Amino acid sequence: MSNLIKKISSSLKFNKICIALFLIFYIGCYYPTLLKYVKIGYVVLFIGVVSSILKNKKILYTNFIFISILFISYSFLSVLWAENVSLALNSTILLLKASLITIAFSQLISNGDDFKWALLWLFLSGLFFGIVYIAHVNIAFLGNNRINNVLEVNVNIVAMYVSFAAVYFLYKTLNSKLLSTNSVLFLVSFIILIVLGSRKSILTVILGMLMFFTKLNLKLKINIVFLISLFILLILSIIPREYLAFVLERGLNLNVFSENTIDYSDQLRLNFIDYGMSYFIQNPIFGHGFYNFAILYENSTGIRMYSHNNFIETLVGGGLIAFMIYYSIYIKIFNQIRDKKSNFVFDYRYLLLVLFILLLFNHIAIVVLTDRFIWLLLALLFIGTYKKYFLGYQQG
Repeated sequence: MSNLIKKISSSLKFNKICIALFLIFYIGCYYPTLLKYVKIGYVVLFIGVVSSILKNKKILYTNFIFISILFISYSFLSVLWAENVSLALNSTILLLKASLITIAFSQLISNGDDFKWALLWLFLSGLFFGIVYIAHVNIAFLGNNRINNVLEVNVNIVAMYVSFAAVYFLYKTLNSKLLSTNSVLFLVSFIILIVLGSRKSILTVILGMLMFFTKLNLKLKINIVFLISLFILLILSIIPREYLAFVLERGLNLNVFSENTIDYSDQLRLNFIDYGMSYFIQNPIFGHGFYNFAILYENSTGIRMYSHNNFIETLVGGGLIAFMIYYSIYIKIFNQIRDKKSNFVFDYRYLLLVLFILLLFNHIAIVVLTDRFIWLLLALLFIGTYKKYFLGYQQG
């Protein structure tokens, strides 16, 4: 036991401690009752970044930093012609905070061990955030209504964090023993998603599972079937049947191609796309000001609602200029992750491809331009594909 403790202690270098503590405080504690702990995360990050820059004697990932600053700068510039200057300015300040913190965080990652460690703790922190949120929900009283936002925390944001954690821990489960800590974390993540009732996030995990399934051998495919069976038994024993029936019914209604089965929420999102494209056509080059879809929609309908679509929000707010700047990060990640000389196998490179695809899938149903978790994930996808030697194209 003492040898094991010494081994773990020696592997936990100062940099890794900073990464883990920062993510737990910055992501996991970003909850109204825990916000005081987020400040500790900032202190840890500052110490870690200063130490890392002194050690490396240079600024890392300048390409990512340049694109991020360019997008921030244009977003601030768009405030000048925004429909609502106050909203555009406040939203751009949120963007500035999330992106600059992410840029600072990226300086902590200088090798493969740091990268994989950061990926692990990002998803652990996202899961912890979900656990903190669900602790304020009385499961016994779940009926045929979805959970409302708790303490003004968007339930869809929480579910998105947890869904990415579930995909990650499923990958780790399939690369380790079937009954392991990773499998427990995966099951906990999926149970939380069912309780939260977010169809998009549940579908995110299912899509991730299907993409993994195509790369697995027969033994691992059987393991997935076993995990699903275990999951169903746990769900049936924990969550009230009435609420399960409600979630299942909403899932079956997720059909945007049929006017007969589409529900109000999906119809609203389709309307947002129609309105958004009309706003985009009005000013296709420069946009109407960062995060100003809600103002335009209010002018049209009398109701202020945001677009629920990252593509639409970017096009409407910043026009083609902002759209091309922001999504150039994604194009660069895609170009970095594909390798014409080698096919995808079930390794870390494939995991990053799956996470990348699922991130773009989420853009269809939620706006993440200022989201702290997504900026960190975006940076890790950039770093992991840019520094391919971090991955070694091997399992683990």
